[in-house]
Amino acid sequence: MPQKTPHSGRAVPPLNKSVQRNRILQKPGHSPKRQTARKRKQRQRIIVSSSVLASILIITIIVVICKSCSDGKENLAVLQGVWHYNQYTEYEFDGRGSGCMCIEETNHYEFTYTIDGDTLKIDYALDYVTDCEYDFKLENNNLTLIGGKGTANPSQEYTLERDTLKKGVFMKKFTLFVTLTLCILLLVGCGKQPQKPTGGTEPPTSSTQSENTELASLRSSIAEKKCMLGVGFLGYVDSECDEKQCSNS
Repeated sequence: MPQKTPHSGRAVPPLNKSVQRNRILQKPGHSPKRQTARKRKQRQRIIVSSSVLASILIITIIVVICKSCSDGKENLAVLQGVWHYNQYTEYEFDGRGSGCMCIEETNHYEFTYTIDGDTLKIDYALDYVTDCEYDFKLENNNLTLIGGKGTANPSQEYTLERDTLKKGVFMKKFTLFVTLTLCILLLVGCGKQPQKPTGGTEPPTSSTQSENTELASLRSSIAEKKCMLGVGFLGYVDSECDEKQCSNS
């Protein structure tokens, strides 16, 4: 039924239920727009805080992993170099976990190695070579290995001396690889054919023709002797000579 106001006889239409609910829930000084903005800001703060914490956690994990890896490499690098046991036997450690036992110039037994404290563990690539462990002591350029698990004479000491000049097997392989790469690049560059002149070039003059003839004869001479390179002497003349004197000289 229409409602009447106490001061007037006019009828007032009834309020909608949703409007009545909003008026009941709405507090003075707190509009729905302000509440939505506050909630949005709170969500943004939570997202930013979570992102910062996740970034700090990821960075911490990466630093710990890198530090552990670098510590392991530093331990392996302690034995880097070539070590002589006698005139026939030498050991090589590359400082990254790989090495080789070289007996004379023909027998090379490659291996991987790890260091745990003062214990050197060697794992040979060939199955018929026994893996072994040594306790080691390093003093200046002398390496003392004390036989342990897998060695022929446990507790026996072996003294090796560092070779500060000789290149190891791995260094030789790297040098050979670089040399072969440079040779291949040079051969590829020398094998390129010279570009043909375009149709718009000027016809050769008499001097150019004579030069081309001389160059052609030089090329044929090089080809007959099966050489890769030819050298020609150009010489020099006095600055006061005219064209006739230069052609006769």
